[in-house]
Amino acid sequence: MSISNLLEEIQVEILIKLPVNSISICRCVCKFWYTLLNNPRFIKNQLIRSNNNPRLLLTHSRYWSGKDPKIYSIDYDSILSPPSSSVSLAISCEYECNGAVKLDYPFINEPRIEFQLLGSCDGLVSFGVSSGTLDVDQENSICIWNPSIGEYKKISMPFSDFIGGQEWDWKCNARYGIGYDCIVDDYKLVRIGDSENSGRFQVEVYTLGLDSWKTVEFICYSFRHGIRRFPGVLLNGTLHWLGISVVQELSYDVIVCFDISNERLIEIQFPEGIMTPQVGGEQESYHINLGVLGDRLCLAVGDVGVEIEMWVMQKYGERRSWTKQFTTTQLSMTQYSFIKPIWSYENGEILIDTCKDLILYDPKCGGVRVERVRDDIKSRNRGSYVESLVSPKSGIYVEKLTTDGDIKKPEQQRLRYFGITGNKKRRAKRACYCCARRK
Repeated sequence: MSISNLLEEIQVEILIKLPVNSISICRCVCKFWYTLLNNPRFIKNQLIRSNNNPRLLLTHSRYWSGKDPKIYSIDYDSILSPPSSSVSLAISCEYECNGAVKLDYPFINEPRIEFQLLGSCDGLVSFGVSSGTLDVDQENSICIWNPSIGEYKKISMPFSDFIGGQEWDWKCNARYGIGYDCIVDDYKLVRIGDSENSGRFQVEVYTLGLDSWKTVEFICYSFRHGIRRFPGVLLNGTLHWLGISVVQELSYDVIVCFDISNERLIEIQFPEGIMTPQVGGEQESYHINLGVLGDRLCLAVGDVGVEIEMWVMQKYGERRSWTKQFTTTQLSMTQYSFIKPIWSYENGEILIDTCKDLILYDPKCGGVRVERVRDDIKSRNRGSYVESLVSPKSGIYVEKLTTDGDIKKPEQQRLRYFGITGNKKRRAKRACYCCARRK
């Protein structure tokens, strides 16, 4: 019995369990499946399933190294799996992190470009693109890309934020993030920046469906220069950044929050009793980063070589609900000048990004396992994303590297992206063309 003879509801239940790559190929089988698998309800239901299985994205981009950028994807579960059953997390140990999958990305045929990861939401990854020059790059842009289906959209910018691909940027001071507006059912890219270095920061919002920028408001917050342009942390439909509240002559550190749907700013105060820089100590040794553990906001704060604290907000928005999750003085943890939690596992272990290696930390027994990342995939641009069918609404697909140098049409690019060649390619192309005409 053919699957096409089954009831539509049963077909949906079967197809939605397939990987995104397989679903994309199924779209090219027949007109009925093309319509079925492009249905907004199917796309949203598939997204709900994928949200429980995110992946880690690493971009390796160094203009001055003379090498082309590389982008890798790693399954979080493969990081958790130890290299052998004999490895115990009760002691510090290390091994090389394997299981990375190399991805084809937008502009792959353009030599020596730079990427800066700006955030992700529902499978859409946003990153800044520049040519790697050391001055303000007039050609810099932002790209919104779905790695799972290979579709991307290039966004023109009225700003010049990406200078020489440098992750430490003294000329521009801006923060970015991307999120979903449930009211208008669209995605928004948010920028908070001081384009003229005037000390006045403003919020600009790009709406994907409208393909336009707008200025929302000027704000009484600022951000420190010389700190990498970390993507905003997305939680509860709100983007979060570490910032400074400036009220008259007073200033204090806060978490700056932007509600995507209501387009308004609020602030969350740090927990009482949080570690602060030591008086007379080196300011550079103190570090603090924002992240998410489970479905809760968290802060990782530390003093290099001394101590690390992890704070978790148990009830969103309430300062009194901050709880110190753990404190550690282990050198295998405190030796790093950057600590950011990026994922928590069901067994209680926490995956931590150090900008160099990945660390698995078990708060229950204090076990530390260092996941050594190969030199060719080491990256300071790391972030989570999910595999989804959400479209950036461009109809433009990543080009596969070809031996003949030909530039393929969009339909051909999409088929090549999913490895459809030969007779399969001809049959799928005919189906795609029929579906496109029907659409």
